[in-house]
Amino acid sequence: MKVCSVIVPIYNAERYLSECIRSLISQTYTDLEILLINDGSTDSSAAIASRYARRDSRIVLQGTLNRGQAAARNTGLELATGEWVLFVDADDYLAPDCIARLIAAIGDRDVLQYGYHVVTEDGKSLYKQIPWHPYLLTTPWSRLYRRAFLDRNRLRFPVGHIYEDVRFSMMLWAARPRQRILPYIGYYYRRNAGSTTSRRHRHEEELLYRDLRTIGKGFRMWLLRCYTLWRLKFHFRKAPYYPEPSNTPYKP
Repeated sequence: MKVCSVIVPIYNAERYLSECIRSLISQTYTDLEILLINDGSTDSSAAIASRYARRDSRIVLQGTLNRGQAAARNTGLELATGEWVLFVDADDYLAPDCIARLIAAIGDRDVLQYGYHVVTEDGKSLYKQIPWHPYLLTTPWSRLYRRAFLDRNRLRFPVGHIYEDVRFSMMLWAARPRQRILPYIGYYYRRNAGSTTSRRHRHEEELLYRDLRTIGKGFRMWLLRCYTLWRLKFHFRKAPYYPEPSNTPYKP
């Protein structure tokens, strides 16, 4: 079997972390490297992660200073040794057969997109999302990646911004990966009303628009930039603006 590196950035996720880790260690695909990146949590997240690491040798726990989700994911990418990379947020979880289904379907492609459930904080299903086009979703956790492709193109998450997922996705698409869509739902995304991306940040939006204008070349990327910006504005159209935080946290 081929190793899949699962990267989990953790910041004050004690309420949901155990459920997340249990969903990983109980995967039917067992050849895993589970990288838990504790991004300076101040709650019991580190203790919870350490407890699971002692039980399962596939788990690697790495503590870092609090620099945000982008930096934590980048740390995971530097530590990863698997042929494949999968991102999972610390308050989300996977279906038991998720990784097995993804590995079986990716073939010779660089990126495989798949669907997800959106659930409430207590786990009740809200709706499902299955991508119908490879450029539709900017969520990095709804994809399986070939690690060699990410490393060859030096693809990492921009540190210090709120909308790092959008920037990463645009840089990924600009590298022109071979992509495939799997009409399968195996990821459970927990909607959190207090998350950073549920609010609008005017300055960060302006920076995002500026950055997207510089990413990629050609007519296709121009269309992608326009489409991505339109989707972002539509998504946040009813959200209030908030002052920019001095140290931007990610979804708690």
